[in-house]
Amino acid sequence: LIKDLPDEEWPVGEIFYRVANRRNDEPTIAYSESHDQAIVGDQAIIFRLIGTEMYSSMSVFEQSWRVDRGLRLSKLIRLITLAVGGDGYLNFMGNEFGHPDWVDFPRRDNHWSHRYARRQWHLADDTNLRYRFVAEFDRAMLELAGEHDLLEQSPATLLREHGEHKLLTFIRGDLLFWINLHPGRTATEPFEVPPGRYRLVFDTEATRFGGESHRSTDWLSPISTQRGDQLYWELPVELPARSAVVFLRFSG
Repeated sequence: LIKDLPDEEWPVGEIFYRVANRRNDEPTIAYSESHDQAIVGDQAIIFRLIGTEMYSSMSVFEQSWRVDRGLRLSKLIRLITLAVGGDGYLNFMGNEFGHPDWVDFPRRDNHWSHRYARRQWHLADDTNLRYRFVAEFDRAMLELAGEHDLLEQSPATLLREHGEHKLLTFIRGDLLFWINLHPGRTATEPFEVPPGRYRLVFDTEATRFGGESHRSTDWLSPISTQRGDQLYWELPVELPARSAVVFLRFSG
């Protein structure tokens, strides 16, 4: 999809089902990219999304449409993979902060060069660069999964997908995921959820991840809506384009 289709044409329902498609009785390791995408001759996901601006436009003091798009989508891709994909999660060193270069060990074809036989860990520590936001997101995402034993839960259950608006809602364990993959549309309509109480525990656009969100983490109670003979529960949450939120659900 990243190579062949603009993200406004991504089929969100198919993305969910492809990631979720596995034998539930066999432990599965999920990953959005492995070492194959980080060695010479290929590109990591974030580099495919951002391109050469990884070298020139990752400063916190400048704005780049391509960088903003790439950072947002790379977060959503990893979050969906972790939450839906399986019983374990794999990362290749450096991808957790968006390393801009491939890995290439000294060999005859590169004249025994050591130039790319390294990872530039200092990029994730530089407060003037956006790589630190990528690293902090990855760290927080894994902490969320660990705190709620996410990978030990039953497979994710899709609650809703809206192909035109690029919206996904699914639940796994006690966590509810609300994802907006649309490139420009903010989701303002309430979305249907199981009854219970909800508290925001993760926001891909939080300021610590380089975003501008300042959402409250107070408990929310869904609004009940009567449609014919059916009673529905909906959460009124505004969700910007290319972003996601995760709620902790308390059913009592």
